[in-house]
Amino acid sequence: MNNFTVTGFVGNDAEIRQFANASVARFSLAAGRIEKTDSGNNRLSEFMYMEALRKNNNTV
Repeated sequence: MNNFTVTGFVGNDAEIRQFANASVARFSLAAGRIEKTDSGNNRLSEFMYMEALRKNNNTV
């Protein structure tokens, strides 16, 4: 199994959709990084759009 960790600030409330067998949450995440240039360091922020899936256990 592959996994990774992304840290940042949540950009908006999660939009949750429920289906028969699963639920999906969508939200944006702002992550920052430092870019080195000749004149110094610049801090940049980027928004990533995340989608989290979860299988529902209570399906018939």
